Amino acid sequence: MQTIEFRDIVRNDIETAVRQEVENEPSLVGALVSFEFDLRNIGYPAKYTSAIEDKLVAEQQEIQADFERQRILVLANATAQEVIIKASGEAEAKVIEANATKQAIEIVLEPVDQSGNETRIAELYLWVQTLQKIAPDIDILLVGSDGTPVLTPTNSTNP
Repeated sequence: MQTIEFRDIVRNDIETAVRQEVENEPSLVGALVSFEFDLRNIGYPAKYTSAIEDKLVAEQQEIQADFERQRILVLANATAQEVIIKASGEAEAKVIEANATKQAIEIVLEPVDQSGNETRIAELYLWVQTLQKIAPDIDILLVGSDGTPVLTPTNSTNP
């Protein structure tokens, strides 16, 4: 509050203004020989103080809103980056898995003569791999003539 810092200047200005007015008033000439002011409780009018406080509150709210906006942008960017990284990893894993499956099928087909059954053998290989993923505790015992598998648990000691 600059008013407190400049109390002496304000007091001197008021004192000078009052002295000039008293000396210029013909009915008061010579009535006052000496006087001085002691300023206390100097403050702004309540309406002015309220306006300053409102302005400070608005500025703080603007700073807080900007900070919140920045925070939301950082979090959104981090979330987007996480999704991109995860999707990229999943895509790379699928490519690796596809290449591994291709190599496995090639290894399975190596000893088979070019009898024309390569496609069917590859289909059966993929079918068995899928069944193992779906039900890892099941062994394929038989496949019926209609292609229906007869499944049994790996650990047949469980009731």
